[in-house]
Amino acid sequence: DALGNTTRYEYDQNGNLKKEVDARYISTAIASAPGLEYEYDELNRLIKIMVFDGTARDVISYRVYDGRGNLIKEVDGEGYRANDPDQSIGQVYQYDVLDRVVQYTSAQAFADNQKNGTSLFTKRYEYDGVGNIIKEEDGLGNITASTYYLNGLLKDRIGPDGNKETMSYDLTGKMYIAQTDRGN
Repeated sequence: DALGNTTRYEYDQNGNLKKEVDARYISTAIASAPGLEYEYDELNRLIKIMVFDGTARDVISYRVYDGRGNLIKEVDGEGYRANDPDQSIGQVYQYDVLDRVVQYTSAQAFADNQKNGTSLFTKRYEYDGVGNIIKEEDGLGNITASTYYLNGLLKDRIGPDGNKETMSYDLTGKMYIAQTDRGN
């Protein structure tokens, strides 16, 4: 840092960051020094971040992946269940066969679903044949629809209020105007 103190880092055999120790603990052995600890799965994907205070570890981030490598659950320290990590409450992502997010559920909606047996979601997405999002629906049923030029640039977006926004681009593909049907 600016005062000349050194933060220490420890890496595993695969080159993944394993531990980060604040400069205040420079004289403490890295294994017993307080700091952030990182845990990875067998495919070197980050699955857990813990705060170690010198005696106890508290999970502050927990991640679960599907068999295709997609992040399907992301949990903060508040939602983490140490006795059963699979029951942790966090953000949930669902994917289509092309590994595109088709549904996102916030931690609060996920908790409500578990408690009430509901299937609430926060956002749903539909894609065109080339992977552009053409429909976005929020948990209240509000829909935003989008169309694209053949080159993949956004052409029009119609919001839940029916307001249409049209984009225009210069020859380099930089947007130079976004105009609503209300003239704004």
